[in-house]
Amino acid sequence: MSEERFNHVVEAEGCRLEFDTEAGKFSVTAGETTLFEGAFGLAVLLEGKKKRDAVAYSLKENLRPFLSPAETRSPNSHFLAFESREDWGSLLFRARAEGKALVLEAGVAVDEGANPISVHSLIPLHVPPGGVWPGRREVKNWRAYVNGFQCWTPTGVVKVTRPGDYLFPRFFPRKFKPMLANTATPVSSDAGMFDSEWFGALADLEGSDSVVIGFTGVRRALSQVALHIGYETDDTHVDAAARFEGREVGPGETLWSEPLAIIPGGLEPDNFETYAEMVAREQGVEAVRRPPAGWCSWYQYFTAVTASDIRKNLDALSGEHSRLGIEVIQIDDGYQPAVGDWLETNSRFPDGMKPLAGEIASKGKIPGIWVAPFTALRGSRVFHDHPDWVLSTKRLGRRIPILAGVSPMWKWRFYGLDPTHPEVLDYLREVFTTFSAAGYRFFKLDFMTCGMLEGVRHDLTITRAEAVRAALQVIREAVGPDAWVMAAGGPVMLGVGILDAQRVSGDVAPFWHSGFQKAIRDRATPGTRNSILNTMERAFLSGRLFDGDPDVLMVRSTDTKMTLAERRTLASVLAVFGGSFMLSDDVALLSEEDLALAAASVPHPHALPRCPDLWADETPRLLVSRLEDVSGLYHLACAINWAGQPRDATMTLAELGLEGRYHACEFWSGAYLGEVTDELTVEGLDPHACALLRLTEATDAPRLIGSSMNLAQGASELERLETTPGGVSLAVVSPVECMAVVTLSLPGAGDATVADDDVTIERLSTTAYRLEFGLEGRREIEITYSPSPPGGEGRGGGDRLY
Repeated sequence: MSEERFNHVVEAEGCRLEFDTEAGKFSVTAGETTLFEGAFGLAVLLEGKKKRDAVAYSLKENLRPFLSPAETRSPNSHFLAFESREDWGSLLFRARAEGKALVLEAGVAVDEGANPISVHSLIPLHVPPGGVWPGRREVKNWRAYVNGFQCWTPTGVVKVTRPGDYLFPRFFPRKFKPMLANTATPVSSDAGMFDSEWFGALADLEGSDSVVIGFTGVRRALSQVALHIGYETDDTHVDAAARFEGREVGPGETLWSEPLAIIPGGLEPDNFETYAEMVAREQGVEAVRRPPAGWCSWYQYFTAVTASDIRKNLDALSGEHSRLGIEVIQIDDGYQPAVGDWLETNSRFPDGMKPLAGEIASKGKIPGIWVAPFTALRGSRVFHDHPDWVLSTKRLGRRIPILAGVSPMWKWRFYGLDPTHPEVLDYLREVFTTFSAAGYRFFKLDFMTCGMLEGVRHDLTITRAEAVRAALQVIREAVGPDAWVMAAGGPVMLGVGILDAQRVSGDVAPFWHSGFQKAIRDRATPGTRNSILNTMERAFLSGRLFDGDPDVLMVRSTDTKMTLAERRTLASVLAVFGGSFMLSDDVALLSEEDLALAAASVPHPHALPRCPDLWADETPRLLVSRLEDVSGLYHLACAINWAGQPRDATMTLAELGLEGRYHACEFWSGAYLGEVTDELTVEGLDPHACALLRLTEATDAPRLIGSSMNLAQGASELERLETTPGGVSLAVVSPVECMAVVTLSLPGAGDATVADDDVTIERLSTTAYRLEFGLEGRREIEITYSPSPPGGEGRGGGDRLY
């Protein structure tokens, strides 16, 4: 095949890969900007028994296409593929365009008659020092996005001058590492040495651009993106590696990496969202299935929960507080005698779990249960009766269980079960089939990382990723396609396509941020501040890959160290985030104020959230989602005061990703802030409080622009808003009795009146009106008005009258 037949260029929307076949290297550009230069693909093979025996093979000079002439496209197409010959076979590389992204893969093919090879990693993208944004003089305005190994692991944007372990606590004992970090990867303390799981990103604030680098396949490997930023651009390099952990490739066999996407962008989170959508397509996620709103026992009762506690809250939520609309009653950790012994119960659940599921179902609720499928306490029956099930290492010929962690709640060390062991899979099948037959239809899986420890496994021919996904598939088959399955305590990406919901954050807690956490810069352990940060930083995953779980809402004013402002901020973030919803309080003890906060949180509309200031600060303060009521689209925004003293919240429409003219209403103060075209300010937010804003584009049509009934301010409570010959008619609903306040934009209305004596109406501006009335269930209200005088109405006439 002639050189002219080679594809040298792959063109995507807004970016381009150009291959130099003589050098075996490629460059990636976005418009006039070169993102990567001198890049190439690698295969790292193990040529001994230790990781130190790894040898890297890179694409060599004078590559040749490995496709047949019929498969080779013409130059400047959307696909290219080359191979480089080695003694054992071929190193492969291919690239294609997919929308706004370039997709790269590296592979190996072993010749017939050759010896098998052992693959440590396949690296579709290696950018050598000096090849990242070549020509830019300094890195001080660069930022790195680092995705933690699992949902509890701190995640977010850091300055590139930070140490590689900056997101980890200053005090990080080795025995805690398996629960936060990939045990196969050292956590570097060197400045700028960041290792991000599955995907990562770089931004240059001065250049106002960014690039997301992420693997779109999650089935076969625990992949990583290494962002190693030096003091100068010439010291900076990037590696994106699919870890195959010594996978053997035999004669005549081929192994490809997971696909890697390169997605350029600006300083908005658009390219992160594009990445999430690409993962969804690659994993076959056609639609996200969202679990119903629920209640869970953990954050009120922890491991001391009793069957009586469950029944008490079941009675309240199906009786006096049934209008809250809580559908799932989920029994959390505490029913089993020891973690790992799931088919037995302790003395606090004397009748077992099946009768309790029956009681829950008989009251119209969905029974839910917590299981840590790969975890076993040292004192459990499973640990003692089946030592060969436990992930272990060998020392001097002895099998030593690998410590997964130590839990103060469990008062014991815990270990991981081997998901490749057939008897472990049989046990999991028995556990989940039993619970499913008992009537449980909602399953929360936890401590998933315990199944991913490095060690001696029954089957070493598959990767840790493949092993855990296979076990998840066993669980899914046992509970059936109609059950809801949620996971936490494990890698966020690993269950995509199997799970319905996935935790994206660490645990909340009945406190905001402890003094201990502040002292050691701890973003990893439970705490409401820590949890909210991870929720915001991973917002783009929710609704695209799975229903994102931001953990629970706690509204109680007793048995908590959280202030009212902090509880409201938690509720606001959950409302804007729009993912899974769980309440976790003793409902019988809630005050009227507590119940009002719970009632304002349900029904809980779903949304696609984004963190618009993701790159702007290491602690972002904004979360925005687009919602829809019966009249059209609007935006819900949360702006957080992280400070320990009162502060104003000032933001621009541009910061929120909006342009135009918008009505702004703030939920907690009830204030109408007028029509905004640029900047808006909410004054005097308490420490750790937030502003919760509905932003509705100003048009000539009547719109709801604010509501006090639900945090979503329209999507849940507005049933109808229609124009009538003499004005407008609206219908609103509330699950609880309340004093409702709604704010409407009525362009051209003039003087407006309501016939009902118990409804007050107040004109706030030339277009905005506030109604206040009592509401229980559903209510219809007719508003009549005479046309406004000429010049006194319209989209531009939104000045407040006070």
